[in-house]
Amino acid sequence: MNTLKNLVRRLIAALREAGLEYAFTGALAASFYGVPRTTVDVDIMIRVSSEEDVDKLISALKRAKLKVEKEAIIRVLKSDYRILTISD
Repeated sequence: MNTLKNLVRRLIAALREAGLEYAFTGALAASFYGVPRTTVDVDIMIRVSSEEDVDKLISALKRAKLKVEKEAIIRVLKSDYRILTISD
């Protein structure tokens, strides 16, 4: 759980620094609001509405030590299935 906590802290710091709007969802959010659930991942929604936001997102994810490809993000944004899976 310490690793997950560190990941969340890195994400929060990087996304705040980038000025991007975000919200945690899934089991992490449920646990925060009082319904504890076991989880090994982080579900997060991030508002990306411009090419500049894409660049900010990529920089933020890299600062958070996550592997990300710009092409993958753009592909997801152009699709109706706007879910991107990344790893650390």
